[in-house]
Amino acid sequence: MPRTGLLPSARTARSASGTTGWGRGPRLTLTLTLTLSSPSPLLSLSPSPTFTSYIMHRHRHPRDSSDYSVLTTVTVRDAGEPNCLAYTLDFIITGWEDGRVRAHESDSGQFLWLIDQAHRAGVSALCLSNNERYIMTGGGEGDVRIWEMRSRELVSHLKEHTLPVTSLALYGDDIHALSCSRDRAFLCWDLRNERRLTSHVQRMGGINGIALSQDQTMVITVGQEKRLTCWDLRDHNPVKVSQPVGGMRCTN
Repeated sequence: MPRTGLLPSARTARSASGTTGWGRGPRLTLTLTLTLSSPSPLLSLSPSPTFTSYIMHRHRHPRDSSDYSVLTTVTVRDAGEPNCLAYTLDFIITGWEDGRVRAHESDSGQFLWLIDQAHRAGVSALCLSNNERYIMTGGGEGDVRIWEMRSRELVSHLKEHTLPVTSLALYGDDIHALSCSRDRAFLCWDLRNERRLTSHVQRMGGINGIALSQDQTMVITVGQEKRLTCWDLRDHNPVKVSQPVGGMRCTN
């Protein structure tokens, strides 16, 4: 089963990963294993009191974490596949293969707004700021963009990755951010001054997912080499690298 998600646990410094399968349905692994009822693969996870899953035929299901029943279903036509999401109690923001960012109400699934042509080669990563004032997106051409939440206007464009951006993470100050890419690199950005602060390159394979530890002192990446890697931004080399997970492919 491929490993398809990476996010920090709310109460521990450990990470959580999602796995997919076609048998009884996908499993979400946090500090315990939960079996979901959907027969379709889980593509993306959101760290929230309720978690949101995409299924392959372009429906989105926010599931209540108490009984895992489907709360809302949203269908988007002719948009390609959903690639990424950010979830709050009020709305769900999603990035799509057609290059658009869409928002829907969390409870009713009602369409709210979209950002047209956010990324020409598709929206491959998305992150909502902690103060919910802006959205950070990554694209299939390696660019990172910042959008003002209220107006949905582009306020910053950062381009140093050479291959698609696969994941984004924001520090608690909403000023510093991380991006990773299939180009084997992850970058730390100063969003206020629109400049890169650090660059770290993995020896083998693209980086597919990135997360911060609870105290935000460590960066955790997962990628094509099937390893979980811990980094300190002050050190060029990884602090710790896990053993490869046999028979699993880390995808996001």
